[in-house]
Amino acid sequence: MIEKITNNLICEMMELNIISSQDKDGYAYRITIFLESLLTMSVLLIIAVITHRFAIMVAVIVAFAALRMNTGGFHFNTYLMCLVGSCVMFSAITMLVIYLPINGFLIFGAVVSAGMILYMGHINHPNMNLDAPGVIQKKKSARIVVLIEMCVMILLFTIRSLALFGTCIAMAIEFDFLLMAVAKLLKQEVKEND
Repeated sequence: MIEKITNNLICEMMELNIISSQDKDGYAYRITIFLESLLTMSVLLIIAVITHRFAIMVAVIVAFAALRMNTGGFHFNTYLMCLVGSCVMFSAITMLVIYLPINGFLIFGAVVSAGMILYMGHINHPNMNLDAPGVIQKKKSARIVVLIEMCVMILLFTIRSLALFGTCIAMAIEFDFLLMAVAKLLKQEVKEND
């Protein structure tokens, strides 16, 4: 369905001379990613409304998305698997986060995960296939984002009424690192010399 919508949009843009035939593939990829992201976010927010966890889901999505778009990580082979995986992951986090006490284990996990994100920086997935300057920029951005999120997490933990949102950030950092580690283990990475 998304592919059909993308193809219709691309054909319309070409007929109106908005894009050339040489630009067709690049635009098709960007439109597909946009539509898939929009659908995924819509499904996640519907789940959040149904489960009465809207604020928690938004906090997790924002913290995770800010990291994920800079760090990269594991990718499923199909969009359907990505959608299902995202729904399972975000639903699990939003259901569990209210039961997780703020303790040394949670904070230790977030600190270790943040440290590994600082060390690794970015996983250059074949779909992105960034050049060396692009990888350097993503690594820099990822490191800045994880440091900001750690500071916000610590601040939220000190404000008892907002500690739940600190836990959301901690879980987002931990899951982002987990997806980076899985990508490394499954060798879903383009090396700079490849």
